[in-house]
Amino acid sequence: MLRAPLYFAFDLYTQFVKGVFLLATGLEQSIGNRSLV
Repeated sequence: MLRAPLYFAFDLYTQFVKGVFLLATGLEQSIGNRSLV
């Protein structure tokens, strides 16, 4: 019974980490482009 919520929470966590990582890389790229110009 504990497995389903655990997998669900883990999935949410991985999705969150992926989103934060993509956001960070996007911000880094935009800042890098600004500094180059």
